[in-house]
Amino acid sequence: MKNIENFKSPKYDDPRYEMVLPDIYKVTRKVNDDRLSTKFTQSADEEAEVVKEIEGVEYSEKCSGYLLSYNDKLYYRDNNHRDDVILEYDTSEETYYLTSLSFVQEPELGEGEDASNISQYPLEDILDEWFCWVSDFYDDLNIKGAEKCYQEFASYDLETLVGLRTIIGKRVYSNDDGFYITEDE
Repeated sequence: MKNIENFKSPKYDDPRYEMVLPDIYKVTRKVNDDRLSTKFTQSADEEAEVVKEIEGVEYSEKCSGYLLSYNDKLYYRDNNHRDDVILEYDTSEETYYLTSLSFVQEPELGEGEDASNISQYPLEDILDEWFCWVSDFYDDLNIKGAEKCYQEFASYDLETLVGLRTIIGKRVYSNDDGFYITEDE
């Protein structure tokens, strides 16, 4: 991985993204926003017992179960049976930080041939080194035949992304002996 540069995604112009340091953005979202699966927690409150007795819950395709709104909370159960475990829809928020980078892979080192095939390594080593995750794969930019790759990285810790950004202008690669960061050639 070489020619590592900052990439400012146009999505960061949205007011939901707050720049907290140059090219690092803070975003706060409800836990269940933009998720492939919906998060519920087992409800231990007294309302759950009341909810068990209420008829008229509606089936939700998205949640693959039955939903009922009661006292400004959303409850869920797998089947429409009174003895089901009642789960409460998680309405909490989470705040995390984002930054995006572009880079060119090095096929001669076993990395992908183009942007449509980003190799697992050294990307996995980067994620492990800085305790972060890829939050946007920029599928619309990482297309077959394109040399430059784009990834958005996320972390709950701001300093993690500050550290990650130290690879800008460097070369990152993995081989049988380990994971290396060197000056870009």
